[in-house]
Amino acid sequence: MLFNNLKVSVRNLVAQRGYTLINLFGLAVGIASALMIILYVVDEFSYDKFHPNAGNIHRIYLDAKLQDTEMLAPISNVAIGPVSCEQYPDILNYTRIFTFGGDPDIRYGDRTFIEKNLIYADSTFFQVFDGFRLISGDPGNILNAPNQLVMTQSAAQRYFGDEDPVGKGVRMWSSQEWEVVGVAEDPPSNSHIKFDIVCSFITLPMSQSTNWVSNNNYTYILLQEGTDPKDIDNHFEYLVTTYAGPVFEEIMGASMEDLEHLGNRYNYFTQPLTDIRLRSDMPFEMEVGGNITMVYVFMLIALFILVIAAINFMNLATARSAKRAKEVGIRKVVGSTRSRLVGQFLTESVLLSAAALLIAVVIVIIAMPAFNNIAGKEIVLSSLPVSVTAGVLLSAILIVGFAAGSYPAFFLAGIDPLVILKGKLSSGMKSSLLRGILVTLQFIITIGLLISTFVVYNQISYVQKKDLGYSPENLLVINRPYVIPSSQHQSFEDELRNLPGIEAVSRSNSLPATTIGNTIMRKEGAPPDDMQTYNFFYASYDLDKTLGLRIDQGRYFNRNYASDSSAIVINQAAARGFGFDGSPIGQKVFVNLNDERTVVGVIEDFHYESLHQRISPLVIVFGQFYGYLTVRFGDGSQQDIIRTVESKWNEFVPDQVFDYFFLEDSVAEQYGDERRAGILFSGFSLLAIIIASLGLLGLSSYSAEQRTREIGIRKVFGASEGIVVRLLLKEINRLFIIATLLSWPVAWYLMTNWLDNFAFRISLSPLVFVIASVLAYIIAVLTVSYQAFKAAGANPAVTLKYE
Repeated sequence: MLFNNLKVSVRNLVAQRGYTLINLFGLAVGIASALMIILYVVDEFSYDKFHPNAGNIHRIYLDAKLQDTEMLAPISNVAIGPVSCEQYPDILNYTRIFTFGGDPDIRYGDRTFIEKNLIYADSTFFQVFDGFRLISGDPGNILNAPNQLVMTQSAAQRYFGDEDPVGKGVRMWSSQEWEVVGVAEDPPSNSHIKFDIVCSFITLPMSQSTNWVSNNNYTYILLQEGTDPKDIDNHFEYLVTTYAGPVFEEIMGASMEDLEHLGNRYNYFTQPLTDIRLRSDMPFEMEVGGNITMVYVFMLIALFILVIAAINFMNLATARSAKRAKEVGIRKVVGSTRSRLVGQFLTESVLLSAAALLIAVVIVIIAMPAFNNIAGKEIVLSSLPVSVTAGVLLSAILIVGFAAGSYPAFFLAGIDPLVILKGKLSSGMKSSLLRGILVTLQFIITIGLLISTFVVYNQISYVQKKDLGYSPENLLVINRPYVIPSSQHQSFEDELRNLPGIEAVSRSNSLPATTIGNTIMRKEGAPPDDMQTYNFFYASYDLDKTLGLRIDQGRYFNRNYASDSSAIVINQAAARGFGFDGSPIGQKVFVNLNDERTVVGVIEDFHYESLHQRISPLVIVFGQFYGYLTVRFGDGSQQDIIRTVESKWNEFVPDQVFDYFFLEDSVAEQYGDERRAGILFSGFSLLAIIIASLGLLGLSSYSAEQRTREIGIRKVFGASEGIVVRLLLKEINRLFIIATLLSWPVAWYLMTNWLDNFAFRISLSPLVFVIASVLAYIIAVLTVSYQAFKAAGANPAVTLKYE
């Protein structure tokens, strides 16, 4: 029986080639799209879960407010890890990570590399993060002495080739000797902690610090199974009062309790490791996190695509069933039972679903490299467990197949054959509430996706085109200029300024789109408890020229003023925050509480952080620090500038790697996740709309099929083709209006939530909603009109013979 059903099914599918191809295309593309989105979502939710202890690992973060300045950051002080672990038995272990040590050059023999993924960590690093596997080395006895390091497999291969690296020495910063004590597997791509080399934290002088108000490292703790993190948060409150309280009292002249009564706060809290990727949007993150709202939106798109594909399948199956009504009647007259008819129809439907699924898997395999390139992922189809993949795919075949074949299988197979053969079978869309609901749902999804696509595109365009308050274009940033001997720093700068095409050169220890620190500040004459924690960095002359900063009051640092060695320049937000009496120019400010500085200029607010954050107070302190050397060049070729500057670099330090980046690229990368998500969102939305159009094609085919004789009669009585087309479009219009009214509030809610991730964002214009609905209607009309004109153009003499 099954073999006979399969044979008949193949014959029917081949006989109806157009129907089969449309359904195969719609289902295959729909399933492939949904499968890729599912893989993307699973990867986002899988971050850091590969650690066996992931559920018990928490990161300590700081939540502080001093005066009008708030700070929420994933960093903590050095002492809180060991002290809390010692005092509270529920904390089984801890490890600290420091990532702000620069990009050192590391050498072995004649091989030299600039390491950008180097971190410092405690000896407990591989115990707490037990998902990072050591290939060689003992997790319980490693990184416990100064100048030890562990390399990943790929890093070890770069330095040592096929040699065993353990026990060998390398030179860091050209002179420091370090011993390789272990090799670890490369961190998985779904880890928020990326590293090529892990150095012993104990090497750093700061590792023994007991300063509870200096926060510059990441601290992770491993909790006893079943421990309530809120209990740990309460412990932290006690520790802050005990250890940080006396420091604040000495600095600000008030107890912690008094400061809290004035609206200040200084607390540490725990954050689950598995929340860091999608539910943490704080400055100083090790890497830019994902967006939980966008992940939910992608989940909805995957669901929408599957629903649209299934509706499309059902529409076409239902439309085709009208042609098969007589077939069912004749089969029943000659003795076919209802169960056999049901089996036949369901076999055809499931067979088509299975074929579409196989094509979908092939599409995923072919498209996955391009998908990964756009998404910035390393996903493979095998990312999902085999049992899960098989279960999902089998469920998709059965659910879609049974849903699409249910109408002809159970409805037609159960009708009296005399009713069918006499042509008295009820027809028309109006008799099918389910069909109206399905088509309305297609319209809702189509309009919603168009609105969302326009909003995402407009926001990304806004971010890319917004005036940042400075000019990141044509800025070459030389990394690690401090490797040049200090006696030659000024000579190197002067040589660069004299190169053709170079317009300005400046030095600083931070730049927009890089890590910017903060510290406590107090204006002169303010009471001890009137302090602010503001962002700041050190810079020398000409930074205003290289970045294109705009002066609001006063001036920038100038070589003609010797007093500028103790000067600062602040932005407008800082000027407002300090609340100076009169002009800020000439006012005194204590940086780090004891470093007295004079304000010589106020610059206009500029977006030195991403547009996700509001513009915070910023203080630029004069200093000859050499973290970055920024070079502004003209409109010449970037490659020419690189070659020219590198040639000059090699004259001064021929044994050092020339390391650089363009500031414009760093600024753009702040929105890399949004840009990539926007491309994927637009692509999948387009596919969903195409599949939805196929569903409308099924609707129009069904309507025209059911009303063939009616159309013929109307044409005999003089109805024009235009009247017939409007008649068939009338049903679409009613459903479209309902869908518009339902889709707008849903799209508004989802896009408002997504836009809330940006401190600077577009407004949701009603015009976007109108344009999306008009475009969706045009797509619907064009799709339906094909069948409408085809039916209207038929010869009445032929159509009136239709039964």
